[in-house]
Amino acid sequence: MKTKRILSLLLSVLFTISLLPGGTLPVRAEEKIDVTFLIREWNNDTQSITATEMFLSGCTVVESSMTTWDYHTYVVTEDVTISTPITIACYVKLILCDGATLTADGGIIFTENGSLNIYGQSRDSGSLIDATYGRRTRAVIITDSGHLILSAIQTETISNRILGGGETEKEEDEEE
Repeated sequence: MKTKRILSLLLSVLFTISLLPGGTLPVRAEEKIDVTFLIREWNNDTQSITATEMFLSGCTVVESSMTTWDYHTYVVTEDVTISTPITIACYVKLILCDGATLTADGGIIFTENGSLNIYGQSRDSGSLIDATYGRRTRAVIITDSGHLILSAIQTETISNRILGGGETEKEEDEEE
């Protein structure tokens, strides 16, 4: 009987403490790291792409539970899969570290003010090709070789250029 009374009293105290401000379990803080990465830009003078090495501190390491990204720089340090849609709420930078892969199974949703810039960590890392030359990304192409291509051209325009307006030569011959 005495044991039940002590246990009941202990549970009451624990419940009361949990109701106090700050009495909840601590939330795991996002991991922050410093990272070096490359910014690639089109150089009109040399008619080539130039790469500039940059350094940022306090970047947020991407975890599978992160589904809303806001004004931060996020870093993928290892293979991460996010099953639900990722919402880009404003200006976001994403750095892919050497050998790291981000898989967004649920896709990426941009709010009205959302924008995403993706950077590689070094010259020969990953399979990301940025063909936007500093312009807004309007299409993302995933090739069968595993390359990710960012384009400033709309997907419909790319499709029309590749397929010749959506008709093949054989179809045109059949119409005549």
